[in-house]
Amino acid sequence: MDADDILCFVLGCDRVGLIRDGDSAVSEAVVKTVIKLAKKRAAGTPVPLLTGKTIFYGREFSVESGVLLPRPETELLVEQVLHWINKHPGPALILELGFGTGVIGISIAEEARNAVVHGWDVNRKAVRIAEANRKRIGTKTVTWHGGDFFKAQSTWKKWIQEFSTTVIVSNPPYIPSQVVDGLDKSVLKHDPRSALDGGIDGGDIHRRVMTLVKEFDIPAFLEIGYDQSELIRHESKRLNLSSEIQNDYQGHPRTALIIKTPFNK
Repeated sequence: MDADDILCFVLGCDRVGLIRDGDSAVSEAVVKTVIKLAKKRAAGTPVPLLTGKTIFYGREFSVESGVLLPRPETELLVEQVLHWINKHPGPALILELGFGTGVIGISIAEEARNAVVHGWDVNRKAVRIAEANRKRIGTKTVTWHGGDFFKAQSTWKKWIQEFSTTVIVSNPPYIPSQVVDGLDKSVLKHDPRSALDGGIDGGDIHRRVMTLVKEFDIPAFLEIGYDQSELIRHESKRLNLSSEIQNDYQGHPRTALIIKTPFNK
């Protein structure tokens, strides 16, 4: 699959075209480019960073080294937020913490026309690439903010009363610090540590978001590590909050919904 992706990128065709024209001759320049990219891939560079693009929730997004590369599993986070919005009709305010390339916020805004998305990220490169993705896709109801989501609380808390429902969504850093140190070098080379390192047990940002859920009584949808279910349950219970863990399509815990009121049984 990687080889096909590289060939399609260099030749400017899709897989159908690649199969159809597979016996066609190519120039020496094309061969050299393919070999160059293949060597980079063999050295650990992900294909999306070789081509500069990835597909997320059915749309093409630009990606760059230095901004967290979107993973397919994160689409579950989008699905859950959309399901929540559908159950709570009316204008919806989506507050995104750490938007990276913008795939989550843009996908939600494009799928739910009643949603207004405001996202914050401290990574300046993320702000640039997310805004480029927003403009290219043509999303009108997303606004990116450079800076700390938690420090912007005085700004966004004023907006809550203007909407029928408000949701916090985030794919936060959730890998324990000591585990980050042992990650494959190809990951550490391209994904910023600030988007990976979640502190001693990986739950630093999750805890901070839970305090906002408790204070403002708004739900939060958070991506979590495969082994963090008990951590999330313990911390939410400690704050008298309710939590619901959702597995991804491989059967691994992937997202957590945190709310202030108990779930209906």
